[in-house]
Amino acid sequence: MLARSFASTVAAMFCLLMVGSASAQESEVVSRSEFDALLHRLENQELLLAESTQYAPPAKSFCYPCSTQAGMEFGAELLLLRPYQSEGESPGFDLFAAPRMWIGYAGERGYGARVRWFDYEAENRENDGSDIADLDLTVIDFELTDRFRLGHWDGELSGGLRYADYREYNGSDFSTMENSLGFVVGVSVERQCTEKWALFGLVRTSFQFATEGIDSDDLTDDAEMDVFFRISEFQFGAERLLWKGKGGKVSLRTVAEAQNWSGGLVGDDSEDLGLVGGSVGIVLAR
Repeated sequence: MLARSFASTVAAMFCLLMVGSASAQESEVVSRSEFDALLHRLENQELLLAESTQYAPPAKSFCYPCSTQAGMEFGAELLLLRPYQSEGESPGFDLFAAPRMWIGYAGERGYGARVRWFDYEAENRENDGSDIADLDLTVIDFELTDRFRLGHWDGELSGGLRYADYREYNGSDFSTMENSLGFVVGVSVERQCTEKWALFGLVRTSFQFATEGIDSDDLTDDAEMDVFFRISEFQFGAERLLWKGKGGKVSLRTVAEAQNWSGGLVGDDSEDLGLVGGSVGIVLAR
């Protein structure tokens, strides 16, 4: 279609040149109506050529938009989270800081891989320094990722394996769900609002299976058992572009976050642990 349009346009232009260069006697052969029809045809061919150029599918359009640049991404966040328990077994926790870091790679077609690490410890003590309750949570994710575009939103699907440790102490009650393995899936979306500001949201969940679960009122009478629990994360925040140069950029990210760790063994039955707070972090992309 594009080749025919271009050929017709060249032919029409050649006819116009021939008419303009002809002698006055020869030009009388072309009537005014014929000349107008030729101009109209030329205009139509120009429109067809413009539409073909504008709407022709770009090369490699079968995947994420071709503007995707392959490269690495590294992120480091400092989180401030406060624990809550579903039945109030461990009241009085304050905000506690925790690190989270990740490194990943995405190719030109949007496919990639990522590794993420998170570690959280919280303590609730009496005035004399004795423990009331302690928490120790560790997560390591190994994910495959795929980017997509939905209207004005850029998104990413992720899935893979998660390693998690869940340790909880409440006075003489002690429970652990260590060395658990499970499947993690997530989706994140980002909306560019201005040249420097973007909004984003994330939902991620995993199903964990531990063979070294312990629930004991007396630390001398531990018994390992098979345990299942779930970890869910919800994030919403903003990202500001700080610097952008050839092949790289640096962004500042601020996040409001909530986590749910279900299936804790402290107490007479299983209970849920909630973490709520926020974070600030730096994202480096190249």
